[in-house]
Amino acid sequence: MRRLACAWLLVIAALGALPPSPARAAGEGAARAQGSDPQAVGQDRRERWRSLPPERRAELRRQRARLAPEERRQLRQRLAELPPEQQQQLRDRVARFRSLPPAEQQQLRDRFAELRSLDPEQRARLQANRERWRSLPPAERERLRGAWKRLRELPPEERQRVLERALAETPAPE
Repeated sequence: MRRLACAWLLVIAALGALPPSPARAAGEGAARAQGSDPQAVGQDRRERWRSLPPERRAELRRQRARLAPEERRQLRQRLAELPPEQQQQLRDRVARFRSLPPAEQQQLRDRFAELRSLDPEQRARLQANRERWRSLPPAERERLRGAWKRLRELPPEERQRVLERALAETPAPE
């Protein structure tokens, strides 16, 4: 279900089905007030859909087909209930994702698949580690990034010895 929800978010964003951002809504409202055709918004969506490459449209159709009609309705309803700021954040994330090269997009998909496969305890540990990382001072994070980079550059046998030594010296979690 989560995988399908993520796929549907991409479809919704690609088709512009999320409610418009406040700025866009104000512009459309002004256009309607000036007597423009109320179907102009739908026409804009159709034009954007047609402007997509055929492969992209096919991919979006496949993603949409994975969701049952009731799931699509529920997702559309949940998205409409989000505050405009969160809707915009979703649009921005989708745009960033689309701007990535295909290899990086696939890497992200793989990572999300790994996250979905974690059990709740593992997810909780991951979240706790993430919070610990974010709470570190920037200088400490940079120091650790450098150490991690140096570790990755070591030959596999040496890396294994360093990791084993570090694990032996690390106290057990409380």
